[in-house]
Amino acid sequence: APPAAAAAPAAQAVAAPSAARIRNPPGKWKSFLSHVQGEAGKEAQILFYELGGAPACWLDVKMGDKSVDAMMEGVTGSSNFLLILTPGYFDRAFCVKELQRAERGRKNIVICHTPSTKPMLSTLFQQAHRMGFSGIGKEESVELVLNDPEFTALVTAKLKRKFK
Repeated sequence: APPAAAAAPAAQAVAAPSAARIRNPPGKWKSFLSHVQGEAGKEAQILFYELGGAPACWLDVKMGDKSVDAMMEGVTGSSNFLLILTPGYFDRAFCVKELQRAERGRKNIVICHTPSTKPMLSTLFQQAHRMGFSGIGKEESVELVLNDPEFTALVTAKLKRKFK
């Protein structure tokens, strides 16, 4: 993907998709999973199933329509925006567009990260702030320890407690 633009997100609310033009039914989801496929694809797939799969979660690889418009519909139609933070997240134009839409739509943004990202969290939060995402890093980021069923259950429960 091309490098992300550094424009600050606008503060306007974004309207929900109308029923007449829903790209991926049902058009409403509990959560939208935003991630860099090459860095957190496995984690996103695990969370998709742990959080209820379709129709509870929007995950690009599980949708019929994967277009930019469909992604924006997914963000707009979700109550929670689950950002899986990895080193390349803010360098991906689509990830940044999704996050901008989530902020404009005043979505509940929940941050989590892969274990290998933990040493870089401070740097990534600073990068987010420089890009205009001032709310990123104010809440605790949940570490995605998903290599054991018990840890996976704990992580999932922790994420769900942050959901609206």
